[in-house]
Amino acid sequence: MSRAKRVEELDSLLKAKGLRLSANEFMELVMQAVASSRTELSGESLGELSAAEREALQRGGFDLRPRKRAGPGPQEKTVAGLAAMLVEAFTVQEAAELLGATPREIRHQLVRRALCGIKSDRRWLLPRFQFHASGPLPGLSTVLPVMDPTLHPMSVQGFFLTPQPDLIISGEDRQLSPRDWLIRALPPGPVAAMARDMYTY
Repeated sequence: MSRAKRVEELDSLLKAKGLRLSANEFMELVMQAVASSRTELSGESLGELSAAEREALQRGGFDLRPRKRAGPGPQEKTVAGLAAMLVEAFTVQEAAELLGATPREIRHQLVRRALCGIKSDRRWLLPRFQFHASGPLPGLSTVLPVMDPTLHPMSVQGFFLTPQPDLIISGEDRQLSPRDWLIRALPPGPVAAMARDMYTY
């Protein structure tokens, strides 16, 4: 299949999914996601071992031969997830329309870290996990400012979407994610406490 045909099919797919960007814009976001990815620890790091260390590990029964991965590894999945996040994110204008605010007010909230944004090609993109039907998650402006600003966007999204053992409502036998907790307008304090203890990777 020619490159032109692939671009045409990708344009059609993006349009079918209701995404308002072209195939070229999509590929630019993917390239930015790849460029911003962090190198993972892999089997290649074994080359940093000394001969004596390798010998000791082999005597201990460790197989140090390079292994082929059967599918995408953690780094590839992170890049793909970040690309998907960027593609689905709101622009400043879209966020302003959703919240009934001006683009300037949205940028001010991004600077104050009342909203979470990713700078992509000199423009802000706002991931959807921080919004619900009527606007930002209640208490979001309490949680975001205490998070380490160097956290990877996928770590931030994962935190908000992952059920936490400390977020359980009395009478309900299930863990809530920080997003679900905040959507219910429950006190943001417990979520902020967990967010403060997150670390970069």
